[in-house]
Amino acid sequence: MFPAGVKKYPVVHISCMKAYPVSPEDPPPRVFLPRFEEAEWEVNRVVNMRGKGRTLEYRVVWKGYLETKATWKPLENLKNAKDAIKAFRELCRLR
Repeated sequence: MFPAGVKKYPVVHISCMKAYPVSPEDPPPRVFLPRFEEAEWEVNRVVNMRGKGRTLEYRVVWKGYLETKATWKPLENLKNAKDAIKAFRELCRLR
């Protein structure tokens, strides 16, 4: 694809690099990331359910992820997915 001797990526020796001058008047903006426990993902659909002990769990396909990445989540963790759970239960009744 490339001629012999040509590298695919540019390579620079470290001796050719300089430190980036940082101005105290122009600090980088602060970025606040949510803690993992606070992060929330959107449910695409519910595809299965099971009972595990006294807990009811749903197999959830997450929006933007493949169905192979679906995970089991207890009902208590799906408070904002009532529509997806309702749609799944309606589908189960029709079968």
